[in-house]
Amino acid sequence: MSFEINTQAFTNERLQKCAFIQPLEPRHPEFDMLLLDRQRRADEAGTGGANAIARFFSETFLDAQEAFDSRKLTGMVYRGLVNAENRVRDRLSGEQAEVLGERIQQAVSARRLNLDTWLGDLPLAEEIKQEIDQSVSPRLPSREIPIDRGFSQQLTSKMKFRGDSGLRLELDADNYFTVIVSEERVTDDPNRSPFYRIVIETEDWKRLA
Repeated sequence: MSFEINTQAFTNERLQKCAFIQPLEPRHPEFDMLLLDRQRRADEAGTGGANAIARFFSETFLDAQEAFDSRKLTGMVYRGLVNAENRVRDRLSGEQAEVLGERIQQAVSARRLNLDTWLGDLPLAEEIKQEIDQSVSPRLPSREIPIDRGFSQQLTSKMKFRGDSGLRLELDADNYFTVIVSEERVTDDPNRSPFYRIVIETEDWKRLA
């Protein structure tokens, strides 16, 4: 391998894959290289093919193994728990849904998370806890992980929701129960399929251009 220092590459092309390699002396304590792979997200969305190329690039060509630092693990756990919450919400009472939300907040606020202990203490039915486990654990390297509390504060500082017809709601987590005063899943309306009735109270409501 030869290195050309004073050159520019990909000046007319969108960069798809790249490896930023750290020096071995002094060696970085957490990883040896950073990989850029813009095609991987497209494959995860279901377009197919790109993930095999991503695996070839990282595993076969570079012979690399993915490293998990506390920040990455914290993001993986939080996203997994939120996805699990969305999957099981329809089968929970309002009180159970509120408890699950609080327990997710607690899970990513501790210094370490033991997934088995967290699930064991969760006051929900076993089948619900198993589904949450199946949503969170497959990508985790172990059942106990360190939590990056600074990053978790960033993740949980905002509450974000998506509804029908392009509806999106984002607000500060501290003000959530001030603005959202009622959440109800209505299942007994004979003229409609089940839906959510959300009551919002705000002193200001303006249309944005």
